[in-house]
Amino acid sequence: SAFKAFEPHVNAANCLEILACARRLRLHESLTKAAETCVRAHFEEVRMRRQFLQIDGTFMHSLVADPCLGKRNEQSVFEATVSWLSAQQPPPSPEETRMLLERIKYNEMPVDYVRGTVLRHPTILAHPDRHGLLLESFLSAAVSS
Repeated sequence: SAFKAFEPHVNAANCLEILACARRLRLHESLTKAAETCVRAHFEEVRMRRQFLQIDGTFMHSLVADPCLGKRNEQSVFEATVSWLSAQQPPPSPEETRMLLERIKYNEMPVDYVRGTVLRHPTILAHPDRHGLLLESFLSAAVSS
């Protein structure tokens, strides 16, 4: 199909736009998958684009849950997640916010970053279970080691 021929042209500069267009127009699934794969592979670059803030909640959840996200840097995942959460109108519920934030591996971040950035971030401070979010991450790591 024509969409298969277009897949090799999906790249970090255009994958968010292609993903949005493919979903909005219900284009061929292979084009949607190619764009999603590109977002995952180029997460560090793609998360900096303003279009990233417009991805839908289902895809955002799948990104944060993906253990192979790019070369998964938990600081980047945290920053992308809180930026995405802050941009949503209406704001996500505390439960949806929790579901996203609890998938971040805070235990893999430098302690100084957790203390100086994570614990002071307005999204974390505003969440009713802010300490539980981080505690769960550290407890999971302790149990699995």
